[in-house]
Amino acid sequence: MLVASALTLGAGCGLLDTNQPDIIEPGGLETPEGAEALRVGAIHDFGFVKDGDGSQVGTEGLVMLTGDMGDEFMHSGFIPSTVEFDQRLLVPNNSSLDDVFFRLHRARTLSEGAATALEAFALDPDNNAGIPEMLSLAGLTYVYFAEDFCSGVTYSSTVNDQPVFGPQLDTQQSLDTAIARFDSALRACPPSRRIPTSNTSPRSGKPGRC
Repeated sequence: MLVASALTLGAGCGLLDTNQPDIIEPGGLETPEGAEALRVGAIHDFGFVKDGDGSQVGTEGLVMLTGDMGDEFMHSGFIPSTVEFDQRLLVPNNSSLDDVFFRLHRARTLSEGAATALEAFALDPDNNAGIPEMLSLAGLTYVYFAEDFCSGVTYSSTVNDQPVFGPQLDTQQSLDTAIARFDSALRACPPSRRIPTSNTSPRSGKPGRC
């Protein structure tokens, strides 16, 4: 009976095994599937920093914080750090602002990194719409920095898992960087997805609108 029980248990060990095709291990990021996972993650982080999750507990988004500052919203809630926005009592190290600032940088670096990964590992990068999509999201993060934060934002990156501190850009330089990302997105737009603008002829060879 003991032998039979052991054989039964051994045969059933794989019954709970599951296939998880959406799980990408760290070592598998340098693959087409890994590059696509980075793209999806960048979209998530961009949406999260823009919208927050609505809980008003350390996860406010740019929409709410800028709405408080611009008096679009009449009531900021009860969290002290957001009340400071509403009452113009900003102090150094405001937790809500710090959190959004760092999450916006995360969205920036992830979108730029996803664009680079797709260019390197996508099966057909010349026709991959994810590349201009990521460059466009990166451009929008620079617009948000220019519009929502004081002039002189430092843009850093990570190289070989080590932080590399970048230059401190003023508002106009941040907007110029955003334009550069949008121009790169237009150049990377697959031909099948190009839409001629009102002042662009389909035969002109210009990329038009993506």
